[in-house]
Amino acid sequence: MQHSPCTLLQHWFNGEDKEQFKMDFKKCSEVYGYKSIAEVEEEELADKFKEIAKKLLKNGATEELIMHSFDYTREQVLKLKTEIA
Repeated sequence: MQHSPCTLLQHWFNGEDKEQFKMDFKKCSEVYGYKSIAEVEEEELADKFKEIAKKLLKNGATEELIMHSFDYTREQVLKLKTEIA
């Protein structure tokens, strides 16, 4: 069975390896002073996840569920809770 390059990269780079890999590359905004399409899309997706997490918290979701589902730290969840208060 043939695997796509993305699938192979996901298999090779996970956890700490993935974070190190990301640190080895600079974003367009850091090098050229403007954001790439991918950076803008990444920010928009992060904003959408943040709004979903807020709605879940408003509807009684636990901090642990939000942390696990969105890979947020406890501090990030507490910040969300203050934003919706």
